[in-house]
This record gives sequence, structure tokens and C-alpha cells, in this order.
Amino acid sequence: MSSLKKILRNLVPSFPSQRERDEAWLNESSDLYELEARMAVLDRRGRQAQLNSGATIAY
Repeated sequence: MSSLKKILRNLVPSFPSQRERDEAWLNESSDLYELEARMAVLDRRGRQAQLNSGATIAY
């Protein structure tokens, strides 16, 4: 079974996770102001996803 997993892993390209993409995007910030703005975008995106799923948000 493990050899089948290895074959499939080699056939399917590896994509970075959303967290890895977010961290890379944050690392591209040129200064603290831009970093904070990007963090706010990610925070809003996360809150919107929670609202869409029906989860409660604690403030």
C-alpha cells in the first residue's frame, strides 16, 4: 500500500497549503504598514469564512 502512495504522490504535483501561500504573501511586505494591512486582509477573509460557515466569532 505504501508503494501506491509513493506513486500517487509523485504523479500529483504538490501545491502549497493556504497557510504557506498566506505566509509567503505576508513576507513580501515592504514595510510594517503594508504588513499590517495584509494581516488585516487575511483577518477579514478568515472572519468572512467563519460567517459563511455559520460559526460564531468572539471579539
